[in-house]
Amino acid sequence: LTYYGLGQFEAVRESFLWPVLREAYWCAIIAFTMNTAAYTAEILRGGILAVPAGEVEAARAMGMSRLLLYRRIILPRAMRMALPAYGNEVILMLKASALASTITLLDLTGVARVIVARSFAPYELFLTAGVIYLLMTFAVTRAVREAEYRLSPHLRPPPL
Repeated sequence: LTYYGLGQFEAVRESFLWPVLREAYWCAIIAFTMNTAAYTAEILRGGILAVPAGEVEAARAMGMSRLLLYRRIILPRAMRMALPAYGNEVILMLKASALASTITLLDLTGVARVIVARSFAPYELFLTAGVIYLLMTFAVTRAVREAEYRLSPHLRPPPL
């Protein structure tokens, strides 16, 4: 819709946004950003709402200001709780990047498709692209797991 749809309106083609919207790269960035921003906002909202009311009440009883309450109590706890869901969102965006090849951008899948057209070896090339996606997903998963470990020292077993 961003790349093929907006260009059909004359008002868009005559606006100051047209130099950006006529490029496939920027349309893909805009579409992916809008999509992931909505999901990320919902993930963060869910994390903030999941902070136990007792903790917030105790912090208010201690006389914490609203800013200090968010900085020291709500946001650190919400980030720890939202991190697994956000990691899933990052992996979904990684997989969704293959959709960029539908608007003339060459991502990993698009490059594999071009090479298949030249070499007629679809199994090897698409298997290689799949393995590369698998390795990238594994790296993101490990990074999220490491961040969860670092953000939750109270869940680690005590040192011997």
